[in-house]
Amino acid sequence: MHAIVLNTIKYSDKDLIVELLTEKDGCLSFMQRISTSKRAKIRTAWFQPLARLDVDYDDRPAHKLKRLTTAQPLPLLTIPYEPAKTTMALFLAEFLRVTMRSEPASPLLFDYVWNSIEWLDTCRESFANFHLVFLLHLARFFGFEPNLEAPSPNCYFDLESGTFTMVRPLHPNVLLPEEAQLLPTLMRMNLATMHLFKLSGEQRSQLLRFMNNYYKLHIPNFAELKSLKVLQEVFA
Repeated sequence: MHAIVLNTIKYSDKDLIVELLTEKDGCLSFMQRISTSKRAKIRTAWFQPLARLDVDYDDRPAHKLKRLTTAQPLPLLTIPYEPAKTTMALFLAEFLRVTMRSEPASPLLFDYVWNSIEWLDTCRESFANFHLVFLLHLARFFGFEPNLEAPSPNCYFDLESGTFTMVRPLHPNVLLPEEAQLLPTLMRMNLATMHLFKLSGEQRSQLLRFMNNYYKLHIPNFAELKSLKVLQEVFA
C-alpha cells in the first residue's frame, strides 16, 4: 500500500512515532524502532517529509499505535537534496498533517498529493509557486475551494464564503480590494502554467498568508504551522 510521510516524533531512545498518510486508511500513526543500519528491514532515514513508501502493517484494532511490518522507499530525486524543495516539503507535510488528521480516507485526495509530490520532485526549475497552486487545488477535496473568478474592480474577498463581493462583509474575515487583486492570478495557475506567472517575494507571501488564513477558517482546530515562517523567508 502506498503511504506518504507527514511527521516523525522521537518517542524514546529506541522508538519513533511516525505519522503517515496512507492510500486506503487515511492518516495513521505507527511506532517504529530507530535503526540506522543498512541491513535493517526498515530504516529511520526513509521517514523524511513527503517521502513516499510502499508499506504493510499490523492492523489489529487493539493497538492504538500500529507497527509497520514492511516498508520500501520510492526514492526521491531532488526533494531531499535541494534546500528550497526540502523547505517546501517540510511545510506541506506539516500542513497535510494538520488538515488531514480527522479526515476520512480519500483515494482521490491521496492520488492528488502523491502525483503532486512526483511533479515537484521531477521539476527542474520555476517551482517557486508550487505550494500556492497545491494548496489552492487541495481545498476542492475538502469542499471549500474558493471562487476566484475575475471580479469587478474594487471587490472585497469574503474569506468565510470564499467569494468576491462588492459590499464589505460585516465580519472581520475579509480581504480589502488592494489585497484581493492577486487572487484571480492565483486562480489561473496550475502546475503546467505556473512558471508563466512572475510574482515578487511579497506577492508570494501575501498569497501564502491568504491560503493559510482561509484554511484556518474552514478547518476546525487548525493549528499554527511552525514551518510557515521558514517557507516565507525562503521564497521571499
